[in-house]
Amino acid sequence: MLIAKNNPKVSVIIPTYNRAHLIGRAIKSVLNQTYKDFEIIIVDDGSTDKTEEVVKDFKDERVRYIRREKNKGGSAARNTGIKAARGEYIAFQDSDDEWLPEKLEKQMKAFEAMAMAKPVIATKVSDLPEILDRCGWIVEPENPEQLAKTIQCVLNNPKEGEEIGRKARQKCIEKYSWDAMEKVLLKLFEKYE
Repeated sequence: MLIAKNNPKVSVIIPTYNRAHLIGRAIKSVLNQTYKDFEIIIVDDGSTDKTEEVVKDFKDERVRYIRREKNKGGSAARNTGIKAARGEYIAFQDSDDEWLPEKLEKQMKAFEAMAMAKPVIATKVSDLPEILDRCGWIVEPENPEQLAKTIQCVLNNPKEGEEIGRKARQKCIEKYSWDAMEKVLLKLFEKYE
């Protein structure tokens, strides 16, 4: 079953340059996903081989092809794809990669579960066990105080939008403890594998 194309949930962006011999496998691996609400945007960064012909052989209306006349590199091609994207989420795939069939389904389940989670604010270190329990995270951090400070710092910074929010969160993680934060994140993703 195909999903409506005007507003797909996910835009899969595949930048490519002279990968006619590989791009077909990459596209097939996305089309074979168990999660179907996506579009694929192939950004051809000025290929001189038969990449365009290979892509245009796919008759699935979820596949969109954008050709850049001049090669400007993978980052520029990704940015072109982002500008053309109609999805709520962006996923990147390299043109020489293949995805396992359940990749998008597992990721979307994890995103949806995180979106439904109740906001959690830690005001003191002693709140940590209750917070982790409420979130369903079974973690025994080596340094619970550091982990609590990291979580509090991340939660108290903007979550979306500005670059400043991302940088602030990164500084929190660097200042306190990436190892402890990583344990929490790994436990969260284990729940959805």
